[in-house]
Amino acid sequence: MQQREELQRICREIAEQGLTPGVGLLRARAPFKLSVAEAIEALKHFKMGTARSSRQTPDDQAKSEQTMEERMAALEARVAHLEAQLASK
Repeated sequence: MQQREELQRICREIAEQGLTPGVGLLRARAPFKLSVAEAIEALKHFKMGTARSSRQTPDDQAKSEQTMEERMAALEARVAHLEAQLASK
């Protein structure tokens, strides 16, 4: 695996953990020596790729909104159930 691909993989892992990929985290997790300039360049490529993949089509947005509505309904039902349990105690 090339270094650039490895750095992109590390950036994705960091992002999946809910953290923002940064120079320090990237350099700390890279299995090879990485200069600050190389880390910055890798982060630029990662952010450009993330921005491109995060663009949604209108169909994707409609599906996303529908999914959010379904999740909201499920959460409201759970809250109502929990409130009923608390009220009965």
